[in-house]
Amino acid sequence: MKQYRYVYEEGKLPKAFERVPLLQSLEKRHWRAVLSSSLIREYEEGEALITEGARDSWIYILLAGRVAVQKHGTTVAVIEEPGEVFGELAVLIGDVRSASVTARQPSVCLAIDWSSVDELAQQRRNTSYLAVYREFVTLLATRLRDTTRRLAEVGIVVRSIGAARAEGGEHGKA
Repeated sequence: MKQYRYVYEEGKLPKAFERVPLLQSLEKRHWRAVLSSSLIREYEEGEALITEGARDSWIYILLAGRVAVQKHGTTVAVIEEPGEVFGELAVLIGDVRSASVTARQPSVCLAIDWSSVDELAQQRRNTSYLAVYREFVTLLATRLRDTTRRLAEVGIVVRSIGAARAEGGEHGKA
C-alpha cells in the first residue's frame, strides 16, 4: 500500500471527490472536518485493505478500482462504484471488523481516520461533525432497508421451496 496525506485546499474538492455522495451532501465548511484526518491510499490487486477480526479506526471511500468484501473467506459483496463507503460499521459501533476487504484490481481510496474526527468532534462540538454523523446514519439506514428487503425476498423463495417440497412429498405418497 502507498499512502499520502491529503492536503485540503479551502473550498475546493478534487474531481475524484466530486462523485463521493458523503462529501457532496456536506456543506463546504464541513469538508475540513472529514478531509483533515484523511489519507489517499493506493492498493495493488490482491492487497488487503481491511482484515476480518482486526480493530482499527479507518473508514474508506472508494475513489477508483474494485474491492471485494469477504466473510470467512467467501465473497459477499463487490464494491466498484466510486464514492461508495465501506468499513464504517465496525468503526462507528466500536467493534472488530466483521469482514475482510481485498483489492480485486489496483484501487485508490480516501481513508478517513475516524478516531481523529471523533476526537475533534468532542473538542469542538460543532455542526460539521453532526452533519457527517447524519450522513453515516442515512447510509446505514439505507443499507438496513436494502438488507431487510433482500431477506424478505429470500424468505419468500425459501417458503415456496418448502411448499413445493411438501406438495411433491404428498404426490409421491399416492
